[in-house]
Amino acid sequence: MSDFESLFLYLFVFLISTCCFSLYKNRYLGKIGILFAIMLPSLLAGFRYYVGTDYGTYYYCFSELNKVSYYWILTDSFHMNMERGFLVTSKFVADLLGAKATFGFYSFIIISIFILTIIKQYEKYNLTLCYLFFLITINLSSYNILRQEVALVILFWGFKYIFNKNIFKYGLIVLLACQFHTTALLAVPLYFLWSNKRGGEVKFSLQVIYYIIALVIVIFGQNMFSFLVGTSDNFYLQKYSAYLNEYESDNRSFYLKLMLSVFFISLINKYKNYDTRLCLFVNAYILGMIFEYSGFYSPFLKRIGDYYSQFSGLMLLVTLPFLFHIRFNRLVLKLCVLIYVFSLFFIVTFVMNQGHCFPYDY
Repeated sequence: MSDFESLFLYLFVFLISTCCFSLYKNRYLGKIGILFAIMLPSLLAGFRYYVGTDYGTYYYCFSELNKVSYYWILTDSFHMNMERGFLVTSKFVADLLGAKATFGFYSFIIISIFILTIIKQYEKYNLTLCYLFFLITINLSSYNILRQEVALVILFWGFKYIFNKNIFKYGLIVLLACQFHTTALLAVPLYFLWSNKRGGEVKFSLQVIYYIIALVIVIFGQNMFSFLVGTSDNFYLQKYSAYLNEYESDNRSFYLKLMLSVFFISLINKYKNYDTRLCLFVNAYILGMIFEYSGFYSPFLKRIGDYYSQFSGLMLLVTLPFLFHIRFNRLVLKLCVLIYVFSLFFIVTFVMNQGHCFPYDY
């Protein structure tokens, strides 16, 4: 399949899926629409073959799992250098459906949790727009960072426990996410970005402290990471040794997130008036932008930022047009946001082919 045929396929599936999802409020067609909205992109992910940077690694893992027992996964110190929760789940699905279908299963899980989250927790938002943006951006990133994307969407579901200030349940959500990607533990600080006493916002002094801590991690994190991995015999640290020599000089996403952070900060009062929960997303996005800077010298540390900025950025973009009451302004902003998201998809995913999603093959 050529690149342009692949582009048409992606857009066709995503747009049809979005149209199906838009029926979610319909009394008679809602459930069917949601089912098709989940199944179509899941099948697209399931039928792909060597599409995505890490496809080969995961395909090998899924193929080899039928040769080992659950006991080996739970007791062996190596266990394929992946989290046990991920391996147990993958083995069950791979034994049942086959290695290739396991990709479709995880896509089904990611999309289902996302849809359940936005319908149950963000019903006042424009969910159709939200789902379209999700498919074009986050859904495609799962073609590469599969385990981390599962962890991210689990944490997104768990945001409700941050807003309810239930640290026990949020801790359980973090532990569950860690079963798919250990770095999900780094999402714990998100809990402290929300305060019920101040209408959502934490004290400005605390915000500054959080930003300083993030800057310290960005500045000294690679050295600390290299020291820990290089001097320790601990298996859980050693498995990250492959990231020590990673280097990325081109980090355009940092400049983009920097500009968006300034834009979001300038509108924080409007965000707060629309939904106080968006205060958390603004602060989280800024922290994600700070971590993004580390991409100039450590792509591994840069990925920490995903826990703070990925879903936060999505929700801030989706609500942007609705911060204004004048209908014309809303229309113009909707158009601008749509152009931005599709341009990002076209330039980064299609032209630059970051993530190697093109050409699509099956």
